[in-house]
Amino acid sequence: MAFCSNCGTKLSDDSKFCQSCGKAIVAETRPLGSFTGGTSETNQSNQINNINQSSSANQSNVSQVAVVPSGTAPLIMGILGLCGGLIPIVKYFTGILSLIALFVGASQRKFLKEKGYPSGTATAGMVMGLIAVIMTILSIVIPAMVIGAAVNSMNRPSPTFVNYDPYAPPRTPSTPAVAEVRRQHSDIIGEWTGMYNLSNQGNAMMKITVDPGNISRALFEFYPLPGQTNILPGSFIMSVAFATNKFYFAGLEWIEQPSNYIMMNIDGEIIGDGNIFEGIFHNPGTFNTNVASFRIFKQTEDE
Repeated sequence: MAFCSNCGTKLSDDSKFCQSCGKAIVAETRPLGSFTGGTSETNQSNQINNINQSSSANQSNVSQVAVVPSGTAPLIMGILGLCGGLIPIVKYFTGILSLIALFVGASQRKFLKEKGYPSGTATAGMVMGLIAVIMTILSIVIPAMVIGAAVNSMNRPSPTFVNYDPYAPPRTPSTPAVAEVRRQHSDIIGEWTGMYNLSNQGNAMMKITVDPGNISRALFEFYPLPGQTNILPGSFIMSVAFATNKFYFAGLEWIEQPSNYIMMNIDGEIIGDGNIFEGIFHNPGTFNTNVASFRIFKQTEDE
């Protein structure tokens, strides 16, 4: 649509002269909304390109601003990991969160330092995530170690040597016979009565009592046979040790000491069906000198 530049009359698009004032309008008029400096199509294309370029530049700037991390996310995750690590029920989940905070914080810290941005928040998140991960691992490993040690201590077998006498020499185990019965320390529990023979005294009676409440101690008693006058009665406490199927008794403390009597050490074995205990006497402080022999029997309730 065009208008006459002389009188302003509305003109049709193909008019050559103004119908009102007769002025030529070919060079004087131009369509409403036309562009100067070239054809309308070219100007419109240039303007569209400029608009698109401006829009792209604005979008690029917005994108650049949007991707710059602040480090807040790993900081929050690290704080949650630290707090959750103190709660047994959720420590496994917060442990995973702490691990994410560690890696995300390290990644954002590296990016921010490369771009010249402040990285303190990301660093704090990374450090908190690391601490929370360590706390979570320790809270799992330490209780497991304690429980494992407790279970092992309960399942640990008792040592073979119980209160072994220091005077007893080391003994080399012999190859057991096929029919040999392996004894235990508890087999000596009970009351054993019988005779012993000393070269300077002859035969005399003896009794050994081992209480089940303390199998590392025994009461040793000796007394004369009926009508025997050269033996005086007496008693003393002995230690009891067991090793290599053999029992070792060592004198500890007198209870009733006759004049000029000394405590002796003995060792022996339980034989037969477990009711016979026999062995030898030794001088005090040693198990090397054989000075007497003995053979005693386990007493039953009927006896």
